Amino acid sequence: MLAPAFVSGARALAEKPIGAAAPEARCECILPDPVLSTRTSSREGETASVATTAPRPSQGAHDELGLKPGYDLFIIVVTVLSVTNWIFLILPINLGADSRGLLIFMEPLFTAILLIDFATRLHRSRPHRWRYMIRGGGWLDLLGSLPYGRVLRLFRLIRILQGFHTYGWRKTVAWFIANRAQGTLYLVFAFLLVILECGGLLVLYFEAGAAGANIESGGEALWWGVVTITTVGYGDYYPVTPGGEIVATIMIFAGV
Repeated sequence: MLAPAFVSGARALAEKPIGAAAPEARCECILPDPVLSTRTSSREGETASVATTAPRPSQGAHDELGLKPGYDLFIIVVTVLSVTNWIFLILPINLGADSRGLLIFMEPLFTAILLIDFATRLHRSRPHRWRYMIRGGGWLDLLGSLPYGRVLRLFRLIRILQGFHTYGWRKTVAWFIANRAQGTLYLVFAFLLVILECGGLLVLYFEAGAAGANIESGGEALWWGVVTITTVGYGDYYPVTPGGEIVATIMIFAGV
């Protein structure tokens, strides 16, 4: 019974040609629709452009104008000193002609610094200078930089403090840590202004009217302060009272 089946199988193998290829396997592949892919890519491009152009909530005045937190901190110190001097000058306080003269002598320095700050912000706000002048408070910066517009400097102070709040105090501290050289330079300049004015007022408080005193005016106190804090020591002006000598010692150490 197995012989006929074996013979029929052998005949089938003999009739098949040698090297015949196996039947091809048919594979149906689904190609992407070009129209659908184009629409998808355009939607993705629009989403990416919106994501990149949308303003970040953490940006502050430092990011917008490219200014540094150390620079804005220096401007804050200058603004606070100038506004404080203006308050002391308009209030009915018995400062004395010597102390009032020192505060008046400091005003041209503050005016020059604030005018340079206004020019810097105006230059960095291009090509949107009018937006800075009108909506960004630039006109307040300009008028507040002038000697007779010192009350408007309060708006500059408020706006810079808002920029610090928006920028974030943690990012500000991180900037000072990452940029120690620049941060230290701005802090040194701010500290010099504070110690120069405060030291001049204190030495006038102790020296003005004292026997044998030679520092009796605002201009003499400022000149003595500059010479002392830079450790030059010309010797043309010097304190003669114990209180004035203590102030001089503090300023010498501050200069060092």
